Amino acid sequence: MKLRLLWVLGIVCVMGSGLAAGMVDLSPGESYEATRQTDGWTPAAKPYVLENTSTSWVYWQATDSEGVVVCSPEGGWIPPGGAVTVHLSPGDAMNAATPGEYSTRLRLDFDPRVAGDLDGDGVVTMADVLQVAMLFGGTDGRADFDCSGQVDIFDLLTIINNFGKDSSGVAI
Repeated sequence: MKLRLLWVLGIVCVMGSGLAAGMVDLSPGESYEATRQTDGWTPAAKPYVLENTSTSWVYWQATDSEGVVVCSPEGGWIPPGGAVTVHLSPGDAMNAATPGEYSTRLRLDFDPRVAGDLDGDGVVTMADVLQVAMLFGGTDGRADFDCSGQVDIFDLLTIINNFGKDSSGVAI
């Protein structure tokens, strides 16, 4: 028995944040399709690159409300001119799915912010500093401003440097 899974990758930008089209590039541009064989999914995952083409930090978050696809990492920061590689793979729920074709749209939200504004309120405050302190030593992408894979002293220095800054000066 063969289960074919078809995924369509779609980008939805958060317009409320003032994000203009063209701030982040996605490559490759084609969708991810996977077929379930007896020994697993083929291909098991597909990499995509999100490139920040702006001069501002961009916070991003991936969402699939149906659980068809998993994006790893699920979100994080992209520095100006930087890029992050994400991998799409079948969600756990798909391993128990009945044979058939499935499709979903992966939502990618992009929000230009001052690096360190974890709660998205428009300013780096003590609440943001406390969140970074609680995540220190972990791998949570929300607090990994330098995209090193670890919340470390350099991320803490970033938030201290940006303490009190607001997003009114963020270029869009």
